Amino acid sequence: MEEENPERLKPLRFKPGTDKSSGVFPSEEQMKVLQEKAEKKISLLMVECPNPDEWAAKHGAGMIMFYPDRYEYRDPAVREWARRAREVMFDDELLTVAEDRYLTDKELEQAKLKRESGTRHE
Repeated sequence: MEEENPERLKPLRFKPGTDKSSGVFPSEEQMKVLQEKAEKKISLLMVECPNPDEWAAKHGAGMIMFYPDRYEYRDPAVREWARRAREVMFDDELLTVAEDRYLTDKELEQAKLKRESGTRHE
């Protein structure tokens, strides 16, 4: 069982009839459309960068919200890529390792400034 961490953002479960955070209750048909759009978007991100760790390193520090796991993807590769990208983005240790490995010297300098100042995800 996952340990509770109040400082870490939790994903919203956005499934039919359960989006209590906004009071919106999408129909099953609306949910299918949303899921298809999300799956296409993640597929495009995968083409841009097949390695989710690298994608997270390049985009993760500036993200406040990234909830690809709120949807149920049909394609297992999309599901796993989205899960891993989010895992790396919101785990400071994993994100640091990915940044150190995949960023250019200039990008890494910026990332280190954000780490030291505590402004990641702002």
